[in-house]
Amino acid sequence: MRKYLYAIAGLVVLALGAAVVAPGFIDWEQHKPKIQKAIADATGYDVSFGGKVQLAVLPFPHVSIENLAIKVPKEQAGVEDMNVITLKKAEVSIALAPLFRGEVSVRSVNLVEPSIRLEVARDGRKLWMTDVLTKAQGGAQGVEATGAAPKAASAGKFALEKLQIENGTIAYNDAAKGTKQSFENVNLTFSADSLNGPFVGKGALVWNKQKMDIDLKTGRIDQGTKTISAQAAVKLPASGASLAYSGVVGTAGVLDLQG
Repeated sequence: MRKYLYAIAGLVVLALGAAVVAPGFIDWEQHKPKIQKAIADATGYDVSFGGKVQLAVLPFPHVSIENLAIKVPKEQAGVEDMNVITLKKAEVSIALAPLFRGEVSVRSVNLVEPSIRLEVARDGRKLWMTDVLTKAQGGAQGVEATGAAPKAASAGKFALEKLQIENGTIAYNDAAKGTKQSFENVNLTFSADSLNGPFVGKGALVWNKQKMDIDLKTGRIDQGTKTISAQAAVKLPASGASLAYSGVVGTAGVLDLQG
């Protein structure tokens, strides 16, 4: 589930970031249908903007979107239109100078009241995966199987200075295994020097009616061994209990802790 959360979060950032650097942004209200179609073609998701879309170019590109909803169409999910992500407000600002070097440096991403819903059907289908994303995933796995790897430089051309989540919720329902997990009151900050890390995250959330304070730091992902060094600390303020981990984490497939 972890890698799919990364993928979905990345979709939000990239979709909003694309809106910042896309051409023809004089009147964003008029361009909503074009943006929605572009995102649908790229991801298979239906996207709706229930509120305003605002853009400022100086002193740095900045976009604000209200009442964003990303959903899997009924014909693909096999059920009613399923919202994968809803947001009360999303704000993204991008550093201007790196764009001229072909790099993307995201100054800040602020997600207000995001709600993420991930469901697995009884037959094992991941309902948040569209046909477009499934085909893209299959292509990526095919490249990996042949031994060809994407250029490492491409991962180094992206940086996220600050991602802030305010009062978020995450729900995961696996009907195949009969399990449900939910995280509420998610308030986190996150940063990444590149798509391969290092990553830093800190904040709090509520799981199983227990508040948890989280502090996470990692190194860079080693593409050769598919591992990353990590230090994590989780505290339960109500009971005073705490858990700390320092070691190496496998990033390929099933979570593998070494340390």
